[in-house]
Order: sequence, then C-alpha cells, then structure tokens
Amino acid sequence: MSEGLDSPDLSDFQRLSDVAEYLGLAPRKLRYLLWKVPHTKKYYEFSVAKRGGGSRTISAPNRFVRKCQRSIANLLVSQYRPQRCVHGFVQDRSIKTNAAMHIRSTDILCIDIKDFFPSIHFGRVRGMLRARPYLMGERAATAIAHLCCSPQGLPQGAPSSPVLS
Repeated sequence: MSEGLDSPDLSDFQRLSDVAEYLGLAPRKLRYLLWKVPHTKKYYEFSVAKRGGGSRTISAPNRFVRKCQRSIANLLVSQYRPQRCVHGFVQDRSIKTNAAMHIRSTDILCIDIKDFFPSIHFGRVRGMLRARPYLMGERAATAIAHLCCSPQGLPQGAPSSPVLS
C-alpha cells in the first residue's frame, strides 16, 4: 500500500481503479471487499467501559481492512489542513494545546457529542471527499466512503475515522 512522501493529488482519484491502484489491489479485489464481504467479516465489535460510566462500542476492522483504512487515512492527513481551533485527532495538538488557548477564560463549556463517529454517515463522508480540498470523483469517493464506513457510520476504532470526522 502506498504511503510515500509524495502523496498523489486527491483530485486525481476519479475511479474505483484509482483507489485500488493506490492501495496496491486489483480493482476486482477492492470491489469484492466493498460489496461482497459482509460487515460482520470486516469488523469485530466489543465494548469498553467509559470513565464516567456506561460503555462504548468499538468496531475494530480486521487486519486487511485496517491496513487499507490506515493507508487512506495517511493520504487524507497529508492534504488536510485543520483550522487553528481544531485540536482533536491532529498531530502535535492535544487536550493540553486546546486548554492552553483558554487559560485566562472565565467561562468554559466542555461537551461530548453522543455517538460522535457513528453520527457521521456514508453520505457525509462521500460528500466531503467530493468537495474541497479533496475534489475526488464520485466513484473514487464512493469506494473510499464504503471502505471507511460501516452501516452505522464511521466506526469507532477504525484508523480512518479521526481524519474523516
């Protein structure tokens, strides 16, 4: 799977075969993975306890799907330029860098979005990939959205979910 320093321009991704080539797969193998392999074979689910009580469901991709998603995530990260106010899932930014921006603030509101990753569905992911800055073709964006989304939305536990969120 390609993860070189010179990342391709995502607007060059127009067809499923462009995505397959980037992943080092035959197009028929990618088609099979996307549309024939059932979700239950691509992910395994388990629960982890939350700090504040309750549990969080993790949908961990199998080794092959995870490798594909990591390659896609690296490609997207290479072209993603987050705004200054974004600290979550951004390299060299953290809860500490976010807190530093608010040191002298008198009021701070801290929220947690319930079911954040699953709330981002296939259509939103595909639409984002079709828009700026990525400008992918419809078929390539559809293939990547299918590869990175489960029927419930972005899976909590997939390496591509943070950059796609």
